[in-house]
Amino acid sequence: MTTAVTHASVCPPLPRLARRIRDQLLTGRKDFPMGFGYGLENLTARAQQLAAIRRRWQLCQRHGLLLAGAKVLEELQDVLRSLPEEAAQVTRAIPPSPEEHPVLSPAELVKELEHLEDEWGPWRYEPGDQELIVTTEPIVLEEHHLGPFEIRLSLNRLGGNSRQSCYKVVALEPRPASSNDAVTHPHVSDQHLCEGDAAAPITAALAEGRLVDFFVLVRCVLTTYNPGSPYVALDDWDGYPCHECGTTVSDDDRHDCTACDHTFCDDCVSFCRICDETLCLTCLEECPACQERVCARCLQTCSECGQRCCRSCLESAEGSVEGAKGDLCPECRTAAATITSSTSPTQGAEDDPETPSPAPQPAPAATKSPKIPHLQSKLPSNPPTPRPHPSLPPQFSAGAQGEERPEPGQPQRGRRDAGSWRPENRRLRDPALRFTPYAWAKFQFFCHAGDTEIGGFGVTEADDLLLITDFVTVTQRVSVVTVAFDDAAVADFVDDQVDQGRTPAQCLRVWLHTHPGSSPTPSGVDEETFARSFGSCDWAVMAILAKGGQTYARLRFNAGPGGHLLIPVQVDYAVPFAGSAHDAWEEEYFAHIHPEPIEPCMLGTEDRLGRVAPSAGRSRAEAEPWDIRAQLEALTEMGFLDEDEVTPLNAAYL
Repeated sequence: MTTAVTHASVCPPLPRLARRIRDQLLTGRKDFPMGFGYGLENLTARAQQLAAIRRRWQLCQRHGLLLAGAKVLEELQDVLRSLPEEAAQVTRAIPPSPEEHPVLSPAELVKELEHLEDEWGPWRYEPGDQELIVTTEPIVLEEHHLGPFEIRLSLNRLGGNSRQSCYKVVALEPRPASSNDAVTHPHVSDQHLCEGDAAAPITAALAEGRLVDFFVLVRCVLTTYNPGSPYVALDDWDGYPCHECGTTVSDDDRHDCTACDHTFCDDCVSFCRICDETLCLTCLEECPACQERVCARCLQTCSECGQRCCRSCLESAEGSVEGAKGDLCPECRTAAATITSSTSPTQGAEDDPETPSPAPQPAPAATKSPKIPHLQSKLPSNPPTPRPHPSLPPQFSAGAQGEERPEPGQPQRGRRDAGSWRPENRRLRDPALRFTPYAWAKFQFFCHAGDTEIGGFGVTEADDLLLITDFVTVTQRVSVVTVAFDDAAVADFVDDQVDQGRTPAQCLRVWLHTHPGSSPTPSGVDEETFARSFGSCDWAVMAILAKGGQTYARLRFNAGPGGHLLIPVQVDYAVPFAGSAHDAWEEEYFAHIHPEPIEPCMLGTEDRLGRVAPSAGRSRAEAEPWDIRAQLEALTEMGFLDEDEVTPLNAAYL
């Protein structure tokens, strides 16, 4: 660092220095900032874009192309949203006019340099960097001693494109914030000052060459603390903010999470009960067996149920449970040991000859257990009864109607059916809309039979209300966007199902319909129909199959507080099913599905259904909105398509 001396020994005479400063200020005014030309080009392009949007909008109005007109309006909104900021950038880049900010004369600049020493004491001039340097007194803000600062004004950059690039604020005795070494002052980062409300006065002082005012304004910003816009707040200067709650902690009280590397306070950090690593509460996970919080590295997977437990809860099954392998959680280990001991003959029964032998029992049906094949022969014949999703009514799981309910206060966790050792897995209890292969094939057949929507009801069994065994349609009027059931046909369908011994829960709770496109997302009409027709039911399902193969299913229930649940759509090949019946399906399709055309949405008079009828005297594209050739010609005329793009479209669609 150069030793601070008086200006007389290191700089040229003051008149020469004053002329250099004035010449630099006048030269800078001749050059427009770099961002000015770029911003002006942007505004010119926006004006041309607005003119093009105006032409396309007029064409849409003339031809009645409402969809294309909506796209044009969206483009117009995007342009209008960007205009104010782009115009403001150009305005800020316009250099000050000589009338508004006249540059001081050489004699006035000499006086400024003389007054500079009166105000600041000896100042310094660096010939190599062409910098005029003054030093402030030590800065103290709210008992935080930040030390003195140097304000370095670069004469070569005066009047340049950016006022902040022509000066720097350098800490002579840096005492940076604990959390950021680049911040040496609440309003200084990387030697650049955040000017705040002083930005306009500083700009004017630099433009006119008022050096004393410039240095005084910068010193005022350095000696003033604005808590609304600091790089680092003074409250956090000597500490570190907690990543979770924001509380400032000292260097001695800070804790760094070994997983995410963030800093936390004592209240937001803990440790792994297995390896004692320090982690934040977010990075710790709870072991489902012992409820202790451990890190992810100390969680291992049970080889039977797939549940992740801590290492202390998992034990090897080798040698402890006959036929079992791998590490088992406490539930699986206890269950496997129980079923193994129950299938082994007791010693007393073998030795006591008077012990009566049990009566022969019929051989149980073979059951499969994909979990532990070594215990296959020892498992009981009756499989466990699945439990429903914890937040849903019990009828949404197979066999749930006859399921024994626990007494109030009795713990639910770990409950098993008699004779079954397999632990419960909550993921296996989540509801899903399942189709038999026959019902799924019929649903797909109707979906691809035409280009319209098709609706119907899913028929289920009494013991499994989410297993669709048949897809049944009724007489309906359909289009590409609507389905309207015939009321008499629905009544006949209900009578027929009742005659077959089915309840409404088996035939009127699952509403199935198709979409002719690739999106299965329900429309506003779908949502309104589902709420109006099925909202009063204790539960109902809306399922949609798109022609592209995508599916959507949502379960709505009114039990308890009620709610909605998105459920997956699956095909269950494990249940018995009949073969396909294309002839019968085709006969049902032609008997029940009655497509009706949609009137084109044009400018004109509305009909009784609220659709707009075409008017006479319109173009071919207006009169025939579904004529692809006419629409391609109209889009080409408006500039949406080029000739090179129209040729392959003609070849593909015409």
